[in-house]
Amino acid sequence: LPRVMLIRGTLISTGHSFKGLFVGNPKIHLDFCNRFLRDGYAVHRLWRLPLPLLRLLISVGIRPFDLAVFSLPEAIGPHWIREVAEFRGRSTVVQTISLEGGWEGLKRRAYRDKRGLLNGFRNKTSLKYRVSHDAADLERFYDEMFVPHAKLRYGRHAVIDSRAEIERFFNRGMLLMIEQAGRPIAAALCREVPDRLEYFRGGISGDAARLGARDASSALYFFQFDYAISRGLKELDCLESRSFLTDGVYRYKASWGALAEPRRFGGDRLYYVLGKNAGVLAELFQHCPTLVESAGSLHAIAGQTLQGPEISVQQESWYTRGISAIHVFYENGHRKRLDI
Repeated sequence: LPRVMLIRGTLISTGHSFKGLFVGNPKIHLDFCNRFLRDGYAVHRLWRLPLPLLRLLISVGIRPFDLAVFSLPEAIGPHWIREVAEFRGRSTVVQTISLEGGWEGLKRRAYRDKRGLLNGFRNKTSLKYRVSHDAADLERFYDEMFVPHAKLRYGRHAVIDSRAEIERFFNRGMLLMIEQAGRPIAAALCREVPDRLEYFRGGISGDAARLGARDASSALYFFQFDYAISRGLKELDCLESRSFLTDGVYRYKASWGALAEPRRFGGDRLYYVLGKNAGVLAELFQHCPTLVESAGSLHAIAGQTLQGPEISVQQESWYTRGISAIHVFYENGHRKRLDI
């Protein structure tokens, strides 16, 4: 029987109350709620229910929630949930950066700030890189770069892989060790596969800023581009990112021109069932615009309140490569679809 949780909390943006019904994987739901609720949430009720009873709960005219999210394995997702859910997707999307056309093609697809960086990075920095298969470098990467950097940058949203997971990938790949005057200050854990370079994890040493290497974060991407283009590879595969337009990892990859696509295999399928409170939905999705799937492509759910900035597909804050439409929810109950 799936786990069912009815929660209460307050929205970060306004402090208005929120009621949510979450079914299935609690880790996915916790990550979702942390993005738009202030100071966590209180569990109003926790129980396990057979799916037929859940169908009755959400099919009644008065839904006891503002938003319901079902996280279910693809194989057991019942037919009726596909009918009542307004949107569906997954907790992550995949992002790839095309290297077609070499450096010039990369510059055309990147955001303006990244184009400027690519134009002069090699001449403006003293950073160098080397390829490493050395176990000692792996230890330094994990303890001094990857773990501290993830905690510092992403806080409670940080994804910390175990040492064993990092080592398994390293044994099939390599580290690009980025150095300042011969001293490692950052590294990218990646591997070369046919036609592409897979970027698994990156890390930056706490010494980077002290040594004057303020471009270490950009260097992680620049030197992977350099390696891949020199080897004739077609793309940098950035693997998965959380399915939120405002997610820091997702946004940063997008700024380099990354194309977002639905995740094809593995993981739970998410089904979104909307409640009746239009104001809460508008506030929630304004603060936490969410990526969903439709007919094999990505759409975004966004919100628009009177206090919020107007949504335009021309804005870089809303447009990212791979999204074909934005569904905007207004606090007066109106909806609009913006095709890109």
